[in-house]
Amino acid sequence: MGVSRAVSAVIESLKQLSKPVTTPEEIAQVATISANGDKEIGDLISSAMKRVGKNGVITVKDGKTLKDELEIIEGMKFDRGYISPYFINSSKGQRVEFENACLLLCEKKISSIQQLVPALELANTQRRPLVIIAEDVDGEALTTLVLNRLKVGLQVVAVKAPGFGDNRKNQLHDMAIATGGVVFGDESIELKLEDVKMSDFGEVGEITITKDDTLLIKGKGSEADIQRRIEQIQEEIEDTKSEYEKEKLQERLAKLADGVAILKVGGSSDVEVNEKKDTKSEYEKEKLQERLAKLADGVAILKVGGSSDVEVNEKKD
Repeated sequence: MGVSRAVSAVIESLKQLSKPVTTPEEIAQVATISANGDKEIGDLISSAMKRVGKNGVITVKDGKTLKDELEIIEGMKFDRGYISPYFINSSKGQRVEFENACLLLCEKKISSIQQLVPALELANTQRRPLVIIAEDVDGEALTTLVLNRLKVGLQVVAVKAPGFGDNRKNQLHDMAIATGGVVFGDESIELKLEDVKMSDFGEVGEITITKDDTLLIKGKGSEADIQRRIEQIQEEIEDTKSEYEKEKLQERLAKLADGVAILKVGGSSDVEVNEKKDTKSEYEKEKLQERLAKLADGVAILKVGGSSDVEVNEKKD
């Protein structure tokens, strides 16, 4: 009982002494401390916070140059690429690039081409590319898509949906909301691929797909629906006790809201890069993101102490 009262008294005293962190300079100071005193990394993180906002996510990856770099991803990006390289349509690299594309989203595996014929016909009548994002596309369905892509130049690509289990289902529904489409295979809706209509497609202004990832830009989803989804995810973040779940929810939130900032750690050798990255291990990155997200919401840096032992002891009492 006595310890709890003392803790409450100390917390209240610290709140009175605290200073809210609001400016980029102050965020840079906190980030520098978190990066073991590396001011350059601190400034980069401050810039990242300014660009992606309080709902954004900051991640750390190996860079390919001598310098540390900051990359901002605007739009919805996930780590799944095209299922077959035969879908590649760009001469600028091993990628698929479409504009004003239709998105067909499905939670289930698609193996029969008959399931896709109605969607292909609808997209073709509108002379628009079709992007299929599903649990998987294989067998007869994949073979027929590839043959039509190669022989008649059909504008189509198939991509595996990101994540697993409930996380995959949630990400597909995020995409549907961001692009104004629906998710087929959802048992609660009972929509069949064979009954697809133009209004069921998601729509994006631009899409770029490599063998490793997919980037959706300029989704045509309703701003009101996106905002409701953001608020729902924020509530889930507050309610969850799992750090893993919280991290996944924050990633989803960033894709819908402010975007993702990637800190690319550079160096002249693998040793130098790894030394820098060691200061931002997985645990440290999570804690840093958590700190910065809290700072953006107005949590304070606490300056604790007294001018003498007497003052400190009075606060302890």
